[in-house]
Amino acid sequence: MGMVLPQKMLNLRKAKVVMGIHKGLWPLRHTHANQKMNLRLVAISVVLALFFGCESAHWLGGPVAKAIKKEVRSAQKTEIHLSKLTPFEWDEAYFFDPYTPRRVICEDLGISMKNCPQEIADESTNDGEMFLVFRKSGKIVHKEMYGRFNGDFTPIDYALPLTPETAIFDVIEDGVSSKGKPWFRLKLRSALPTQKMQEQAKLTYEF
Repeated sequence: MGMVLPQKMLNLRKAKVVMGIHKGLWPLRHTHANQKMNLRLVAISVVLALFFGCESAHWLGGPVAKAIKKEVRSAQKTEIHLSKLTPFEWDEAYFFDPYTPRRVICEDLGISMKNCPQEIADESTNDGEMFLVFRKSGKIVHKEMYGRFNGDFTPIDYALPLTPETAIFDVIEDGVSSKGKPWFRLKLRSALPTQKMQEQAKLTYEF
């Protein structure tokens, strides 16, 4: 008669086997039960990836995102002064659209390609996030990946950088998110046209 192992020991052994398979230490036997378990794990993984992938961009937790979310979504303010929401001093603010390559960010900030990976480690990889950079006397004092759900700065149709005096935004409700929640756009109050917009206006006038 074989020895009966306590339930706690059986659970521990089962956990070790699963971890060993996951790390490639042991081959997975393709029994019908294992195949069912694999399909179940894959399904759970896909659901979790979709859920957290969508939500992560909405709830990125940098200090600027948290402060704006509190003002826009909790306090329901109709305007925000960005300089009052940042726990650091700055004199220039740069916003970069979703998917902006690191190379472009470094070019706009005057960072050499050699130092670019160290200075700008992140890149936006989905529609829900954009990159913010704040400088003081030409040096970066803060940077963060920002979730647009907190308050959407796009479209960035104004000249950068912004200053503490010019970074004042009206909060405008503009549709709903993919989950049916209100979407708030942050519209710059005193927007100066970008260089590209000025060139287009000049061409139109000359024509």
